[in-house]
Amino acid sequence: MADERACLQESSLESQRAQIDALDAQISALLTKRFEVARRIAQHKRAQNLPIYNPAREAQIYAQVGGQLESVYTEILGISRGLIHPEQVGVSAHTSTARRLLGQKFKLKLYNPLVLFEAILLKGVDYGLLEVRASHAYAQGLKALAGHIAQQRLEIAHSFRIANVWCLLVGRFGFLAQNNPTRKAWWFAPTAQQEVQALLKICKDPYFSATPLGCLLEANADLELPTPLAPLCLGAYSTTRRKSGV
Repeated sequence: MADERACLQESSLESQRAQIDALDAQISALLTKRFEVARRIAQHKRAQNLPIYNPAREAQIYAQVGGQLESVYTEILGISRGLIHPEQVGVSAHTSTARRLLGQKFKLKLYNPLVLFEAILLKGVDYGLLEVRASHAYAQGLKALAGHIAQQRLEIAHSFRIANVWCLLVGRFGFLAQNNPTRKAWWFAPTAQQEVQALLKICKDPYFSATPLGCLLEANADLELPTPLAPLCLGAYSTTRRKSGV
């Protein structure tokens, strides 16, 4: 009986493995077709001088496939972005965070915040990923970013929240057309910390960082600020809460 039971179990296992192999063949064929379509889209975008990366569009795809496949699609979309030209991203964040957001395929270049902005402006990278941190170097970076945005040299094109990490996607001015932006970011003078703290009480789902050099506040785009505050608006854009790897 024991020998017969073991034989039945092995037969069932082989049958299930055969099903997996058949499914893998289908998935492989479909992925090949998907990459062919993605390549044609990338070629069209390059011909029209449009950015290949559209995080708002990718967020729609993640919503469609569901959270269980988010890590898988992070890699699929990362490969798709680099089909025509290897994607080069400047990163002022933990590399693990960047990989969880963008996949393993792109060429990653590490910078401190100030050098990151120069690399974007000089087209040394396609765009940059800036992590919002409380350190002095990153406070200097946020203040410098506000200056670049005021001069219409750089822009915040997207915002990510993954676990407890807040990252800003930064590109050259005009990098990404903003359709139906959901969030806005403001930069306040350091003397406005008390006013900003009061403002936080009426914000819905705010992100906030206060440093000696100034305060960064991101909130829903429909938030109306009291007139006396007069902060610098860093832009309106979309945002994504990612669960990949969490």
